[in-house]
Amino acid sequence: MEKLEVVAVTGMVILSLFAIIGNTTIIALFFKVRSLQTPSNIFVVSLAFTELFVGGILYPVQCLFDFKVINDNPGCIIFACLAMATALVHVLTILSLSIERLVTICKPMVYSTIITEKRCYTTLFLISVYSLLNGLLPVITPIGVTSSLQKDCRMDRVLVSEVYVLWLYANWILSLLVVIIISIKLFFVVRRHSRAIAATELQRATTRVAVNRNETNSRFKLKREAKSAFLLISIVVYLTITWIPRIVATLIKDESQLVHMITHFLIYSNTVATPFIYGFGNKLYRQHFISMLRS
Repeated sequence: MEKLEVVAVTGMVILSLFAIIGNTTIIALFFKVRSLQTPSNIFVVSLAFTELFVGGILYPVQCLFDFKVINDNPGCIIFACLAMATALVHVLTILSLSIERLVTICKPMVYSTIITEKRCYTTLFLISVYSLLNGLLPVITPIGVTSSLQKDCRMDRVLVSEVYVLWLYANWILSLLVVIIISIKLFFVVRRHSRAIAATELQRATTRVAVNRNETNSRFKLKREAKSAFLLISIVVYLTITWIPRIVATLIKDESQLVHMITHFLIYSNTVATPFIYGFGNKLYRQHFISMLRS
C-alpha cells in the first residue's frame, strides 16, 4: 500500500469513528431526554441520522472507489445515487434548520404557531422523498451508464446527462446560497440582540435596579437562542469552505487521485463537524451527555 493510501485510510478510519460516536450520541440523547425533543432538535437529529449513514458507510465505500478496489459500473451508479440523495437531504435539512432558527430569533411571539413538531416531520418526509426521487433517476432512467465498466467511479463518468448533473448541482448550490443569506441575516440580528442585552445588563449594574425574574428568564432564553444561531452559522461557514475545493476541482476537471482524496475527506468531515460543533456546542446536550456518562 502506498503512503498516500495509508494516510487516506488512516484519515477515513479516524473520521468515520468520530462521525459514528458523535452522531450516535446525539441520536441517543434526543430519544432518551424528553426536554431535547424540540422542533429545532428534530432537524438536528435528522442531520445526525444522515451523517451517521454518510460517515459510517458512504465514506468508507468512497475510499474503496478512490483506491479502485471497486470499479464496476452498476456499483458506481448505486453509490452515486445514495451520495447525491444524502447530499440533498443534508443541505435541505440545514436549510430547514436555518429557517427554524430565523423564526425563533425574529418571530418569537408566533414561533409555536408556525413551527410545530408535525410540520417539522412533514418537512423532513418531503425532503427525503424529493432527494430520493432526484438521486434514483440514474437507476430508473437511461441517464445512468449501466452497460459498460468505467475506468473510475466518478459522477461525470457514470452519468451521461450533463443537464442532470447541472440540475443536481443547482439544487445543492441554490439551497446553500439561501442558507448563507439566512445565516447573514441571523448574524446581524443576533449581534444586535447581543448588544442590546449587554447594554441592558450594564445599565442594571450601574443603576442597581432590581431585576424582574421574567425579564431575566427572557434574556437568558434570548442568549441561548443567539448562541444556537451562532453555532448554526459556524456549521454553514464550515460546510461552504469544505465544498469549495470539490466544486473548483470539478470545474477545472482536475482528475488526480490526490485531489479526489483530499476533497472527499473535506466534504465528509462535515459528518464530524455538525455533531461536535452544533450538537455538543449546545449546553443542554453537553449537560445531558455528562449525566448519561455518570449514570
